[in-house]
Amino acid sequence: TKSKKTSQRPVASGGKPFPVPAPEVLLLMVRSTLLTVNDAIQTGNYTVLRDVGSPAFQAQNSAAKLGLIFAKLAQKGISLAPVAIATPQITQTPTVSKENFLRLKGYFPTQPLQIHFDLLFQPVSGRWRLFGVSVTPKRNEVSKNNTGNKESNKENKQKKK
Repeated sequence: TKSKKTSQRPVASGGKPFPVPAPEVLLLMVRSTLLTVNDAIQTGNYTVLRDVGSPAFQAQNSAAKLGLIFAKLAQKGISLAPVAIATPQITQTPTVSKENFLRLKGYFPTQPLQIHFDLLFQPVSGRWRLFGVSVTPKRNEVSKNNTGNKESNKENKQKKK
């Protein structure tokens, strides 16, 4: 019996790049990866995050190294849990490179912080496995613009004195 998971298995023939997975599979890949990062940040245990990665990711990143990489998010008490229910905005069309790496880049328009991500996946034994991960919480544009205007006004007032 074939399962529905076959749609996320990278399959190529004739040396062609692997196809980009269906949108619902891409959504699952983004959410599950970021929720795994969140679990690691919340617990301080980066073993599972390391283990879901490709062999190359595992070779480059010990659990301790991942802890150092994400230390600032943990120290600030950042939670990525909203990615479970928010809809991501993809900022770069998902593509598979000649080297068969799948890149997913975008953000979750959550409040007060947007969760920006840049994920790279590598096919391993018929499955997309994490190869690279970047997560950056940023103040949403509305808050940034309001803050920026207030700071600009303060600077202008100080210059006039």
